[in-house]
Amino acid sequence: MTRSTLLRRPAGLVAQAVALVALCGGISAAYGQSPVAPRSADDRDLFAPARALEVKLDMPEASWDRLRAAGRSLPRVFAGCFEPDFAYPPASAQISIDGETVADVTVVKKGFLGSLSTVRPSLRVDFGDDAHDGRTFHGTRRLTLNNNHQDPSNAKQCVAYELFAQAGLPAPRCGTAHLTVNGVDKGFFTNVEPIGRPFLRRAFGNDQGNLYELTVADFTPALKGAFELKTNETRNDRSDLDRVERALAAPDDKFVEALGTVLDVDKFFTFWAMEVLAGHWDGMTGNRNNTFLYHNPADDKFHPIPWGTDGTFQPHPLLPNVPASVLAYNTLSARLYGMPATRRLYQQRLRMLLDKVWNEDRIIARLRAITAQTGGNAAVLAVTETYVRGRRAAIEAELASQDGRGPEVTGDRPLDAACHETERASGIIDFTWNDATTAFRPVQDVAALQVQIPLPGGTIQFAPGQAAQLATINEQGQAQFGLVGQDATRKAPVFVGIMMPVDNYKVGTVSFHGIETFGVVVQTAGAGGPRPLALIGGGTVTFTEVGRKNGDPVRGRWEGYVVPMPGQPPPKP
Repeated sequence: MTRSTLLRRPAGLVAQAVALVALCGGISAAYGQSPVAPRSADDRDLFAPARALEVKLDMPEASWDRLRAAGRSLPRVFAGCFEPDFAYPPASAQISIDGETVADVTVVKKGFLGSLSTVRPSLRVDFGDDAHDGRTFHGTRRLTLNNNHQDPSNAKQCVAYELFAQAGLPAPRCGTAHLTVNGVDKGFFTNVEPIGRPFLRRAFGNDQGNLYELTVADFTPALKGAFELKTNETRNDRSDLDRVERALAAPDDKFVEALGTVLDVDKFFTFWAMEVLAGHWDGMTGNRNNTFLYHNPADDKFHPIPWGTDGTFQPHPLLPNVPASVLAYNTLSARLYGMPATRRLYQQRLRMLLDKVWNEDRIIARLRAITAQTGGNAAVLAVTETYVRGRRAAIEAELASQDGRGPEVTGDRPLDAACHETERASGIIDFTWNDATTAFRPVQDVAALQVQIPLPGGTIQFAPGQAAQLATINEQGQAQFGLVGQDATRKAPVFVGIMMPVDNYKVGTVSFHGIETFGVVVQTAGAGGPRPLALIGGGTVTFTEVGRKNGDPVRGRWEGYVVPMPGQPPPKP
């Protein structure tokens, strides 16, 4: 089904609207209260918001190096090559939590792409591996430590989960942890309650149903296989997903009734509106990602559970011109938003959350508390606060637009495309270090930098005499190397930059890794403002000379693969 089909406005939906209100059971009265039961007596409050756990891991250095180096390839992921059989290598370790030691735990790196790091990897610690079946630590089998790579303030994840819970949805509990690995301080991590059988028992009163994790998954032939089954794996009966796919294929006059037989529609409207309100662009309705779905045997329906909220409280960084008041990029939200009656019900739920849950002062107070507790980045916190303060006005203005219909959602999600080849990109680094994060130095001979970046519409070609370079520490504390100038092909200014942790900035070779060490290409001006054109990864940066004093030479070479950003055609079919 095409995007235009999903978003047309079918007629004759009055009866359908009545049916949907009945299915939703009216507006939930649970706002401000979490539906999740209290923790068990054995739980020892591992997710207490007022303090951080003190976590120490010890393992052989060779195991740690192997663990932290693993990761998916950025170019392959953005080229539609999702590597479904990819698995991180496990490592055996000893863990100490607030002075209580447990031997022989299994540690695995976690993260799909955006949180990947070789310096501070996100980690999952399993207390009940094959050798210790059923072992728990104060009621939990696993510890999930997220590195906040996309949120240097350290605060967004916990606050987002709190909002989902206040909206009456099952959401993981969340706290913080200070991590040391082999005696090396790794800083503060977010300690998120794992979504597994203990969580299901607390949230739903049972754990017998199918639990799926969405990692770029949707109810389409191309992406349905990406629903990862987390329970009942040996039985592997995924026919419940087929039921949802059939409901989504129902004709307009039967759609609401069909959907209500497989999905808790009331909870989904709240979940959808909460994703939008919190700016969870990388969730189910925005990027078809970072969500769990539980098929609850008690009502025989699917229920969504939020996950991966480190990218919240910000505009969509990958797609231009995404409305503030709606995300509708998976088949379910697109179908519902494309019909006037169900669009109105979604918008009503969004308004109710604005009224009942979205309290700017309370949200900002929680963000500030966590950032202060963990020594997070104050500049990122300030940007987040501005977003929170402006959210209500931005959404209300859009809801009033188009004679009250709200904005339309346009543009396809290119991740349905089949895996395709990516093209090589390369260039020379012959820069001068600058202590000021925004001061570019003129480049006398841009051709000597040998920039080769093939993109749809033509290879980047910097015009002679119209380019400048920057080598510095950016506002997020990364080492950044950039070249900005007039692109003769596009007749517009373009920025080409490489970012990496300061720890990686040294003589020698470092590999591109997720969005920890990676490249970007951005058209900095034009209709609609700055527009990302491409990402660069899958290669290496080699430094032959480095310096950190103003005026020091920075020399080396980079090479990798370039992938156009979503919304642009691939360079090869």
